[in-house]
Amino acid sequence: MVYNNPDSYSAWCHSCQTSGYYPKEVLQRVDTSAPVFHKYLSAADCVTLPELARLHPQRYKRLVLLLHRKRVSTALLAPYSPVYNLTDERLVFTFKGASIGRDCTERSHAKWLHYHNKAQPLEFLYLRGNIKHCTREPVVLVEDLFSAIKVHKYTGLSTLWCSGTHISDAIIAFLTYPKRDVPFYPVLAFDGDVAGHKAYRTASKRLGIRGVPFTSVF
Repeated sequence: MVYNNPDSYSAWCHSCQTSGYYPKEVLQRVDTSAPVFHKYLSAADCVTLPELARLHPQRYKRLVLLLHRKRVSTALLAPYSPVYNLTDERLVFTFKGASIGRDCTERSHAKWLHYHNKAQPLEFLYLRGNIKHCTREPVVLVEDLFSAIKVHKYTGLSTLWCSGTHISDAIIAFLTYPKRDVPFYPVLAFDGDVAGHKAYRTASKRLGIRGVPFTSVF
């Protein structure tokens, strides 16, 4: 555990039961808070994908190439009614009033942008499958929205997009909700990179201490 104190940094290791201390050499008082930037979604900046193909064929071609690299097609995404933001160059999805946009230029540091609005922020997305007559409902946890849509479409399983590799309290509370008629059986399907393995370890620990059975694939 690392602590950012007013005049120092300190740390405590729960494994070896030792502490550390490092004084801050340069201190400067800041009385003003940093401005908060909110990005709003303007409907006037957005067009449907058929409109994009007709009015901006080069942008549409670039979008299709991006989707094909992700093993996704516009037909696969059509049931979710995405739109294209011409100003931000993002493919925008809206779920429960919350809008998120995927960068289509491959130049942005943020692949997914959560637009600010009055709706509750989208911490995760649950796509219910058509599995019936099971004692535990399998639900596949993935990092990427495109992965969630593909798994849901081609397996029929329930899918949960974690909006990255952060296994939040809201996700754990949803998976372990005690009043469900059929409890969840999580299937951890994160990417096989360092971040994916870290997310697996976090999820397995948080589910394990609650006695929730699960399995994993990479």
